Amino acid sequence: MKTLSSKIKELEEERHIELSQPYLIFGLLKAEVISAQSMADLNRLAYQQGLEIPTLPLLAQARIASGGRTREFLWRYYWLSSSALSRVQHKGRDYGIFTHINPFRNEEDRIDAYKKSLGKDAVQLTDNDISYLLSMEDGKDVIIVPFKNIISSPRGMVSLKDVINRKGHVIAMGALRNDRELLDMYIESYIDMMQKSRFTPTEIGIWFSEGAKPNTMRPLAIGDSGIGIYNWNLTNRNYRAVALKK
Repeated sequence: MKTLSSKIKELEEERHIELSQPYLIFGLLKAEVISAQSMADLNRLAYQQGLEIPTLPLLAQARIASGGRTREFLWRYYWLSSSALSRVQHKGRDYGIFTHINPFRNEEDRIDAYKKSLGKDAVQLTDNDISYLLSMEDGKDVIIVPFKNIISSPRGMVSLKDVINRKGHVIAMGALRNDRELLDMYIESYIDMMQKSRFTPTEIGIWFSEGAKPNTMRPLAIGDSGIGIYNWNLTNRNYRAVALKK
């Protein structure tokens, strides 16, 4: 039986092969993935290599228009545009809600949501929207935690290898302490879930750490992904973007 470490190593090798292949968006624009340790470095790298980081609406439209390997590439390596963060105040409590499924019901609504700008590109939520989100909580596709936990945590991406070799804190599964066995179980579950969705998971998101206006929802921007693990000691952050040849 494969160990968790060997499984992660195989996934890293698969991802390296996938990222080394060329892809075309709209049949014309060459797309590739770039990564850096900060947003500033990410944009600097794109400029130095003559690349352009496209807007989220363009990528969402490209995902709809593309087929075959390119469509899979956009789903696998720009997954942040299919997640969203909401901040809601309900019955006197302040919650942060992550959704890893489409909270906008269809792709067209998601594109419209990107074009709106309330606060940090947020969409105002109605009472019905809030009730709908709260009713969907399952600790996996919809994760709800006190918003103060989100504000006080770091942001970015961390490799699964670093997670299992260091202390991690499992938020999505309801743990209140650092529990190594529970952490390993969660990572195993995360890998299985992502592979069923045809992802090659080698990293996991750290909680979004910026402020958000109450009762709003926003698509996650680069580096904002959160799926349930954070720890002050996990500082190997990796910001990623799909970039296009100018």
